[in-house]
Amino acid sequence: MKNSFRDLGAGLMFQLMRLFYHVFPCFNWLSSKNEVIFLNLGYMELDEALKGESENRWKTLDLTGIAEKYYPLARMYDMLCRCVEEVNFENKRVVEIGCGHGGGAAFIARNFPLKSMTGIDLNANGIDFCRKVHATVDNLEFMPGDACNIPLDDNSCDVVINVESSHLYKSFTGFVDEVSRILQPGGYFLFTDARPRNSLERFKQSLDRSDFKCVYSGDIRENVLQSVMADQTRAKEIIKGYTEHWIFRVGLFRWMVISFFESGDKRFCKGLADGSIAYPVYVLQKH
Repeated sequence: MKNSFRDLGAGLMFQLMRLFYHVFPCFNWLSSKNEVIFLNLGYMELDEALKGESENRWKTLDLTGIAEKYYPLARMYDMLCRCVEEVNFENKRVVEIGCGHGGGAAFIARNFPLKSMTGIDLNANGIDFCRKVHATVDNLEFMPGDACNIPLDDNSCDVVINVESSHLYKSFTGFVDEVSRILQPGGYFLFTDARPRNSLERFKQSLDRSDFKCVYSGDIRENVLQSVMADQTRAKEIIKGYTEHWIFRVGLFRWMVISFFESGDKRFCKGLADGSIAYPVYVLQKH
């Protein structure tokens, strides 16, 4: 019974996240803070040896435009791009589906020797934000588009990246179909996202396809949880930044909005901690 209630809570949490997805576009024009370029939760190494390697590598990277408090969020992208040696970015055409505010796409474009980087997102306001904030990054472009109807030609890219976005799509299977369509044979799909643990079997079935082979899979929920818990003030600052607009000057309304998001953050952390929410990571290669 206890597990049933725990799973129900995780399911309700994801429904709230889907609700936020529908109202999120208005937050782009409510916020004037261009520093909020990452919208994912972040990643932290747990092994001390790996943590040391990560810190040494971090000193060599181009972190232009990334405030230090957002480094853990950029580390999620670095981890995903480097978790298997088989994925080579040199002179490759890379696409991120669900690019949000473009921080991940810009980070990859600056630090990997790719040919081109394209960020795609359904939120047209967000794409305008990306084009303005990341205008000086070489080999980087942004375009609006639906993850279940990606505006790219067949076999037109070498690597597709998707971070903490797919749980919001109307059809995860339809999204994976589109990824397979735009990837050229031998191309890679790098994916990570949160899922209620009681939905993992259905999720895995969508990835268990004849046109993909699994190169790597894992669960990074503890890494994500540690990243979030290490800096609880970061999320609060982001939320408060979005409530500085005159619309939120009514104290009670502003308090309700901030409380809604802070409550959601606590529930999500609880789900990661008790295991009712998983955070799978996959690297798939198209045959």
